Amino acid sequence: MELSLILAWVVENFHLGDVRRSRALAEMTWGLMRANVVSFAAIGRAMEGSASAASCISRVFRFCHNGAVDPRAVQAALVNLLVGRCVSTTGGVSQLATVSIDWHAYDNGAI
Repeated sequence: MELSLILAWVVENFHLGDVRRSRALAEMTWGLMRANVVSFAAIGRAMEGSASAASCISRVFRFCHNGAVDPRAVQAALVNLLVGRCVSTTGGVSQLATVSIDWHAYDNGAI
């Protein structure tokens, strides 16, 4: 998987009111995938680019606390995309895979 593919997919599917927010989400998703740890610092350090680790960590923190980004809208778009691809028709009968997700409130390591 490459950052450019994630970036194109996120910009196409997540309309966060500003393309820059979608790009930030894609870059942070890439950082999360590379870090394999859910923390502002780990994601920021794993992000690609010429910015310092401290700048990337600050960017992740600001994005996660941005009131203009509605986490429910992001989660709803993700579930709709995943479920939409799980519908198939076999013998004239539609089959649907059900997705159950437990979205914990996650605050910088404290669950």
